[in-house]
Amino acid sequence: MFIYNYGSAPIKYDSKRPKNITCHNCKEKGQTFVNRYLKYFYILYIPIFTYKYWTKYECVRCKFSANEKDLTKELQEAYRPYKKKKILPIWTFSGLLALIIIPLAYNIFTSNGNQRMLNQVDFLEINQKFDFKTESDNYSIFKVVNINTNKLGIIYNKLEVKSKDNLVEIDSKNNYSDDTIASSIAELKNWIEEDKIIYIYK
Repeated sequence: MFIYNYGSAPIKYDSKRPKNITCHNCKEKGQTFVNRYLKYFYILYIPIFTYKYWTKYECVRCKFSANEKDLTKELQEAYRPYKKKKILPIWTFSGLLALIIIPLAYNIFTSNGNQRMLNQVDFLEINQKFDFKTESDNYSIFKVVNINTNKLGIIYNKLEVKSKDNLVEIDSKNNYSDDTIASSIAELKNWIEEDKIIYIYK
């Protein structure tokens, strides 16, 4: 059974210690930290995005802590230079970036692979082999046995496999049909653009 893991988590991502500011509570100078926190949403412990961030003032001597709204106007003004907005850590958006980058990279890789195969089809040779996806979502092979300008004769492998990694196991001369099927350069290009053909080789 798959267990989903998601939620949110707070972290401190920036801290400064002004030496010239007195604690609001114990009146000790230079003991208060200006800490910046954020809260991010995660799935399977992978940060997806940050949705909240805030500043807190914490004294290491008396343990007093306060949000900005709890301070006097004078102290708010004194702390202002130390709480300038800081760029949020990029890793807290890593899941969101992955959701954008991975499909984009896949599309670019697939597009480049398809273009390469389209170029190969323009220079076909006898016995050129094509790994393809069948209508039953399995994988098989066909190969070119004759070429006449744009018209082709191809023969199909009689076997199918569940994984494309296992195609090498059925690539034997005895596994190919004796029946030659008419095809064309245009038809092969259509199959490539429809992602039915996954690899071309000899």
